Amino acid sequence: MSEFDSEMFSSGAQVAGFHLEAGQRNFMEVSRIIATELDSDLFTLRPYLRAWFNGARDALEDFGIDVSGASTTEEVAAAMGCFSMWAGKPPVTDQGIEAPAAQEQPQPSEFGGANG
Repeated sequence: MSEFDSEMFSSGAQVAGFHLEAGQRNFMEVSRIIATELDSDLFTLRPYLRAWFNGARDALEDFGIDVSGASTTEEVAAAMGCFSMWAGKPPVTDQGIEAPAAQEQPQPSEFGGANG
């Protein structure tokens, strides 16, 4: 296991707090968002995820911010228990449907366009 990185911990806590305050309540989705924003992957960030989400949720609640609907400590623990089942999956859109994987767009010249 790698060393604890206090800068990484601080960065992830800020991102988690921002997205929870903005209304994202699902632990797995917040985790995916954090990984994207920190330009990392969930497997590397795994040791921090629980603390980031639970800490941000609890701090916001302590400041009087409504966090109703946020994943509970028990739900976060359950998600961490089956981490490998969801960590490699694509993020979910606002409609709850998995977002398609990004695909490379063809160049106009590949289809005999004006320049091809």
